[in-house]
Amino acid sequence: MAQLCDGRSFPVERIAQTYCIQEGVPVHVRVTSIDTQLKEIEVWVSDDQVSRFEEWRRQRFHRIIAVGGFQDKIREAIRLSKVERDVIEVDELSLTAHSLVCKLGTEAPGVIAKIGRYVGRFRLYAFLPDRVDKIRITTLERSS
Repeated sequence: MAQLCDGRSFPVERIAQTYCIQEGVPVHVRVTSIDTQLKEIEVWVSDDQVSRFEEWRRQRFHRIIAVGGFQDKIREAIRLSKVERDVIEVDELSLTAHSLVCKLGTEAPGVIAKIGRYVGRFRLYAFLPDRVDKIRITTLERSS
């Protein structure tokens, strides 16, 4: 919450959904403490990861996080569903997780609906900058 919501309290599920932090999506963290007696490990999202999320928010492009397959399969789904003009870039987050950057003004949920039947076992999540704005208020925006 301190890193992704400027310390504001939100349910963990809402934060995970907003930032597309789901099983199979790589998230870089740093271990901050280990309690061997309680068998607990505390981690914080890495500074690089927080910067990536902030960059995505500032860019204002909707993104689709596609998890569960290789890049050639997601590119084929883009082609078959005829959304090549709506998806301007496919970034590899890991071997089986990708970020599809939508053209400015294109809404990720609409693209997900179009490519859904072509992606097979991929799981698709929408990263929406407006949704991030609702839980993250930066110091600069508060002072405006």
